[in-house]
Amino acid sequence: MNVPLLEDLYRRVYGYHLRLAAGDRSVAEELSQETLLRVIRSRDGLRDPDRLVTWALRIATNVRADHFRRRSGVGLEAGIGELRPAPGADTREEASGALRHLRTLPEDYRAAITLRYFEDMSYEEMSRILELPVGTLKSHVARGLRLIRKRMEDEGHGLP
Repeated sequence: MNVPLLEDLYRRVYGYHLRLAAGDRSVAEELSQETLLRVIRSRDGLRDPDRLVTWALRIATNVRADHFRRRSGVGLEAGIGELRPAPGADTREEASGALRHLRTLPEDYRAAITLRYFEDMSYEEMSRILELPVGTLKSHVARGLRLIRKRMEDEGHGLP
């Protein structure tokens, strides 16, 4: 693998981990480094080079799960970290509120929404990464967005 490709891949993996790492940059860096090591070590397992990012994010998901299983007292329900404004948010306040509520969603909803809207993944790619059926992922995204909208409405803010 060439260096620019690895640097680009690291940025994508780091962004994914940071969005799910409760804002802890050191955890995101640690998980990203471990992910890249696993990608390099298992590069012969990549069957389709066009799916490198999807494959790497699947490895990142496994690294994350392994990390939180090893940590005592911390499960996969850790919150997500810094995120871009949510799709359709009209103001900073709405975006901030939507992100705050996104952080409180169950891990499966957060992961699905993050891959769909922040990584711009198709449901098929998400299915390969999270190893869940497309229908389940669509349900996770819809339910997660519905929860965020409800919580925003309860606070007197709207979300498209």
